[in-house]
Amino acid sequence: MQSEGTMLKNKKIVVVGGSSGIGYAVAQKALNAGAQVVIASRTPEKLDAAAKRFGACVQTEMVDAADDQSVTDFYHRVGQFDHLAITIKPQLIASATAVALCVVGARRFAT
Repeated sequence: MQSEGTMLKNKKIVVVGGSSGIGYAVAQKALNAGAQVVIASRTPEKLDAAAKRFGACVQTEMVDAADDQSVTDFYHRVGQFDHLAITIKPQLIASATAVALCVVGARRFAT
């Protein structure tokens, strides 16, 4: 059994809502555990601020969970990953299609 400190080592973790709050804390824990982390947000200013705090260790991506095409494009840019954390408010996911794209995208691109 792997220890908690090695479970995420060298894994690609995507955190939607990773630029602040709980998502930021999840991203930080994943980085501390040796993961490759992608944080995503719809707000460029929040992404820039989070990237400065994290340093060069994170990849940042824009995504608007209320826009189906934005979600689709996001998954294509990110590519394959091992784990997905969605920490945005449910009301920010405006359509059932966007929710489905989150689930389908996670299945399609997860390794």
